[in-house]
Amino acid sequence: KRSNVTIEFDTHRPPIIISERGFGTFNYQFEFYASQNFQNMRAPESYPLEYNVGDKIYMKIEPVTPVLNTEIFLESCVATPYDNPSYPISYPIIKNG
Repeated sequence: KRSNVTIEFDTHRPPIIISERGFGTFNYQFEFYASQNFQNMRAPESYPLEYNVGDKIYMKIEPVTPVLNTEIFLESCVATPYDNPSYPISYPIIKNG
């Protein structure tokens, strides 16, 4: 059997704030781009963006305020239909950095 499944979610969000006791606060945001040259950011009014499984997605993830002597490394990223990273249905975007 073959079928198509469509799930929408809004990926354009304000910067995300992570606070962990003993480590402080870290703010980061991500934006989507039309191509690998990261020149044309997708406009917020174009959301929700649609991608097919297997499509290349060009995202830039960066801290809102840089932290001196700190490098950001994204190890994994998943998309879920809801604003819950533990939701049982997820789609991997980045695996093993």
